[in-house]
Amino acid sequence: MVGVVTSQGTSNYNSFQASVEKGLSHGFQFQLSYTLAHSLDDTSSYENGGYGGSNGRGYNQFNKSLNYGNSSFDARHRLVFAPIYTVPTFAGHSAFSPINLALSGWQVSGISSMATGFPFDISYGGGSSNSLWCSSSFAFYACPDEPNQTGTIALANPRTFVPGTNRTRWFTATTSGLSQAPLGQFGTLSRNKYHGPGSINTNLIIAKNFNLRADGTMRLQIRMESDNVFNHTNFNNPSGGVTSTTNGETLTAPGTLSYGSAGMISGAGLARQTQLAAKFYF
Repeated sequence: MVGVVTSQGTSNYNSFQASVEKGLSHGFQFQLSYTLAHSLDDTSSYENGGYGGSNGRGYNQFNKSLNYGNSSFDARHRLVFAPIYTVPTFAGHSAFSPINLALSGWQVSGISSMATGFPFDISYGGGSSNSLWCSSSFAFYACPDEPNQTGTIALANPRTFVPGTNRTRWFTATTSGLSQAPLGQFGTLSRNKYHGPGSINTNLIIAKNFNLRADGTMRLQIRMESDNVFNHTNFNNPSGGVTSTTNGETLTAPGTLSYGSAGMISGAGLARQTQLAAKFYF
C-alpha cells in the first residue's frame, strides 16, 4: 500500500468584536472586550486530518462534507474584563507620611474571562472499518468511519459523578441518538458537531507600593498573585470515542455501538494557585 501525505485544508472564520475602554481617572481604568466568532475547517492541525487516535476520525475523501465542521479551537462566545485600580497619594501629605504609607499605593488588578466550550468529536477514533473502505489490520491512516446521527445528544450535569467512577458526564451516550452506520456506508455524524463545557477564570493581583524616594523613581512593591482566584472548576472536554461491536469486513450485521467512556469527563483545569512576590523598581 502506498500512502500520500499532503498539507492542505479549507478554513473559514467570521467574528463580531466589540470593546469598551475607560481611561485612567481617579486611579481607575478598565477594558471590556467581547467576541462572537465561528471558525470552521476540515482540519485544525496537521495530524487532525487523517491519523485518528486522540485526533479523532480519519479524512473522508469520498464524502468531504463530513470533514468540514467546527474548528477544534472554535470558542463561540468570549468575554474578557480587565480592571486596574490604584489608591492615589493623598494630597496635602508627604509621600512618607503615615497616611500615605498605610493607605496609598495599594493596587488591585485582574483579568476575568468567560468563554463557551471548544468542540469535541464523536467518532470511532479511526479504529473501525465498517464502511468496508479501510483495512482492519493496516492503521497508518485512520478510517473515516463515524456513527449515524439520529437525534440530539442528551446533556448531563458535569458536577455529578458517575456512580462507581471518578468521572463526571457531559452527555449521556446511550440516549443521545447515535447508531451504528450500515455496513458499506459512512455515518452521517459530521466532525466536531458539539461543544464541551465552557470556562470561567479570574486572575487577581493585590499589590502595595512603597515609595523610597519622593519623586517616585524608586519603590518597593509587595504583591500577591492568584490564578483562578475563585477556584472555579473548568472541566475538560468529554471523551467522544465510541467503538464498533462488529468487524465490518466480516460482512455481518452492524449490531450496536459500544459507548465505553463516551460522554465522560476525566479531568479539569488548574485549581486556584497563589504566590507572593516582591519587586524593586529603580
